[in-house]
Amino acid sequence: MNPGSLHGDVARARRTLRRARVRSVVTRVAGALAGACLVAGCATVPVARTPALDPMQRFAEVTAALYRKARVPPIVIAAGVNGEGARWDGARIYVDERFVRSPHLLALVAHELGHFVLGHAGPAPVTPEMELQATAASVEILVRVLRLSEAAAVHLVYAHLLAAHDGGQPVLPGHRPPCEEIASLLRRFPAQRAWTGRLRCATTPPGAEASLPVR
Repeated sequence: MNPGSLHGDVARARRTLRRARVRSVVTRVAGALAGACLVAGCATVPVARTPALDPMQRFAEVTAALYRKARVPPIVIAAGVNGEGARWDGARIYVDERFVRSPHLLALVAHELGHFVLGHAGPAPVTPEMELQATAASVEILVRVLRLSEAAAVHLVYAHLLAAHDGGQPVLPGHRPPCEEIASLLRRFPAQRAWTGRLRCATTPPGAEASLPVR
């Protein structure tokens, strides 16, 4: 990979995360998905849409088509999702109403789509390993569906996890602490190690944040 191109992708992802409101992010997402749907073929969602989440619903449609899933998970707004921002229950993806305009909405939905494509049943409790798998799968989904470079996709997911870490968010059920989840994510993409190795939390060993409260 051309180092200049790699760093350009990362820089663009960083600028998007710093400046963009969700509306501008999802407008770009919708444009990318419209083209992808022509190639993959997208099923119609048999439920009423939530207009604010239409671009994310389109994201789910193209993901289901590319991964050859028989159905598309509806994405709906919910009041309170156990502090997680979004949740996959085995049938739908629920997005906490407080996160609909979050700059991390795309990473949140990609993570829940990771559970979907991996066949995690829900709503049965998930394990920390299943959460780590879904996080890694979210990077692959961002690359396959939105055609981001791997570097840009990794940075998008990393920024979301780092925001949870910096916000002092308690460790959620089934999760490892955010810094440990970051370290696991970055280890799974060794091709990006030249720049990810210098990121915060990149070398956090398992158990290093075990003292954080769990809820």
